[in-house]
Amino acid sequence: MVASRCVKKTNSKGTQETRDYYLFNFYRNDSLTLNAPEDIYFTDDIALAEAINGITMPIFFSKGDKATVEAFSISREAFVFFNDLFNLINNDGGMYSPPPANCRNNLTNGALGFFRASAVTSMDIVVE
Repeated sequence: MVASRCVKKTNSKGTQETRDYYLFNFYRNDSLTLNAPEDIYFTDDIALAEAINGITMPIFFSKGDKATVEAFSISREAFVFFNDLFNLINNDGGMYSPPPANCRNNLTNGALGFFRASAVTSMDIVVE
């Protein structure tokens, strides 16, 4: 079987009156694919522009695989948390890197993490 990268095409329009934030999960055959700890996919609608015309999934698929993408709406605070987490994971510890710090979060009493509830949209296709 030959593996191929799948481009997930969606047609969605967002309003530019507000700034919206998104978190994405990608699945192959109903299994969440995380190849490395830094596989956190989040963005805002400025990066996506007004319409989503296609999302390239960071996974290779074989013919017959089921490809699924989930798009979660997240708050600005959740976006900041995921951005902090991404930067912390990808900090190389070099001479010019900032010192490690806890991610900004919405928990209290010394707990680390982020509690969120999100609307989710999901689409899937079978790779031909």
